[in-house]
Amino acid sequence: MKALLENWNNFLLEREDSYHIIVDVVSESKTQLYGSIFNKIRAYPGVTIVKATEAVRTNENGDKVSRLDIKFIADPNAAQSSGYLEKLRQNIKTMKDDDGNRVLAANLIELPKKSEPTS
Repeated sequence: MKALLENWNNFLLEREDSYHIIVDVVSESKTQLYGSIFNKIRAYPGVTIVKATEAVRTNENGDKVSRLDIKFIADPNAAQSSGYLEKLRQNIKTMKDDDGNRVLAANLIELPKKSEPTS
């Protein structure tokens, strides 16, 4: 049993070649980000974790602005990943929650950084 648990713990370790970006997502004031939009972002190929890095704020138009840390596996510098971040950003901009409230914009705040390995 001990060997099984040790193997399981090794299996659960995060990949060491992951990256993350910081994105400001602007959405309509009634958009449900937690759950609905977060799950849709997580469903994008290569995305592993989506989390808010600060409290949601409101811009001058009354829209929600959420700063997200998005972790993904694709190497943004690799040739086969060409355009990955732009495609991800464009995909986020077209999302709607379950009630039809829209994401209006997704703005890259920080360039991709290699994630620190977790133990």
